Amino acid sequence: MQVVILAGGLGTRLRPLTEVVPKPMAPVQGRPFLEYLIQYLAAQGFRRYLLLVGYLGRHVQDHFGDGSSFGVGIEYAFEDSPLGTGGALRAALPRLESEFLLLYGDSFLPIDYRALTVDFRRSGLPAMVVVYDNRIAHTGVKNNVAIDGNGLVSWY
Repeated sequence: MQVVILAGGLGTRLRPLTEVVPKPMAPVQGRPFLEYLIQYLAAQGFRRYLLLVGYLGRHVQDHFGDGSSFGVGIEYAFEDSPLGTGGALRAALPRLESEFLLLYGDSFLPIDYRALTVDFRRSGLPAMVVVYDNRIAHTGVKNNVAIDGNGLVSWY
């Protein structure tokens, strides 16, 4: 299954750091954050990646290249100007496989993505979203996805 990672945002909340590197490339213990994410997914067997890059996207490409040094294959979809989440995905539409994982390049969710893909395929649904319930850890951030009694996303 293809992994599509959104890695093109401006990262304004991390300035001045993001004036020289894109947010997914912010160093964490000496390595870019995005490297941890790709290695986590690669350890679960995911090998095909499409990185949707924009702002300072060449930094991402310069670091990861074709992905071979990380044991994966990486392609890039560059946006010339910020398109937002939906716009970046729409622009990359011709390069998307029929099934793909879509992740943010600045978020880490330590779950079993292989099990998730199995559950998704069994569900028969056209899409699946994984969200973190902010009420559990009291992050102070309001949940922005409403779930019905069957665990399905409902209108918010």
